[in-house]
Amino acid sequence: MRMRFLATVLLAIGVAGCSAANTEAVPVAGYVLAPDAPSLVDISHLASADLVRGLSREDCGPILMTSLVSLHDLKRSSGLGRIVSEMVATGVTARGYSVVEARLTKALTISSAGEHILSSEVRELARAQKATAVIAGTYGILGDRAYVTVRLIRLSDGVIISSSDFDLPLVWQGS
Repeated sequence: MRMRFLATVLLAIGVAGCSAANTEAVPVAGYVLAPDAPSLVDISHLASADLVRGLSREDCGPILMTSLVSLHDLKRSSGLGRIVSEMVATGVTARGYSVVEARLTKALTISSAGEHILSSEVRELARAQKATAVIAGTYGILGDRAYVTVRLIRLSDGVIISSSDFDLPLVWQGS
């Protein structure tokens, strides 16, 4: 319950002008999570379990964690992107993997063919940290839902090892 309250407070800080009595704020002006939305902690930890399922701890060096970015602007994150990243990192760490935090918003670019390409900034940091993989992801708002995708990407060749998606119901609060 305390973690849910903390998540609510942190998400609310990320949104100017958004408030709701019994809902968590979503850092998109005018939206809050719907009252029936699943817990961000629970759903982020499920996503982290999906990412490392079948991954050998012995064969995996440190994993670099980046902030999730907006699909509408891959150079920007928000409270939602940062909070989900924190919770996924917690879930991966709880499963025995070493996670290196990186507060990067330029982790991914998308080519004209729609391919996800890791930035040179991520590659340099990964070399310095001896990381073997990176967790990166995106989120986007479509209608009354926030869609989130997180991916575990092998740094040596950019191959997506695993991926997890979830969506969250939103309510328009107007502004």
